[in-house]
Amino acid sequence: MKNTNTLKAKVEAVNEANTCANMLKRRLDKVFLPLVGRAIVKSNGDLLKSTEAWQITDEIHGSNSRSQSIYRSASNYSLAWTVKTCVSIEDSHGCVYHETTVYIGKLNGTILSGIDPESHYKTDYTVDDIIERRAAYVIAKKAADNAYSDLFPFGEYDG
Repeated sequence: MKNTNTLKAKVEAVNEANTCANMLKRRLDKVFLPLVGRAIVKSNGDLLKSTEAWQITDEIHGSNSRSQSIYRSASNYSLAWTVKTCVSIEDSHGCVYHETTVYIGKLNGTILSGIDPESHYKTDYTVDDIIERRAAYVIAKKAADNAYSDLFPFGEYDG
């Protein structure tokens, strides 16, 4: 069996980012839900300091470390944060990164126009599960490739 250290690191990075994203979504939903219909963003894109959201996002940004960082995504249409994790690959000088974006709500200019539905990011991926899914994909892809070849000379579409 080939070395799975990179996959182990990727699974850890995804599970860690998704665990943080789930916590972040619950916490920020509570902060922003009462602010729906109100201006929460300055014209330059920064959050208004008058909202209590400023304090919690300041705290969230303060939780950054070498292995994890959280930053607000720049958008005129949605309020979102990204969780980025970095996990070292065992027996290697490399590392694996993963980013999970947490969508909180919709922006209409400077106004929070709605909260996105509750989301849950999967946090229990395993190396064995991913290896099985990859094997299933290879089999399905081969079947799809064979079916496409059987279409010759017609191809998938007419016209």
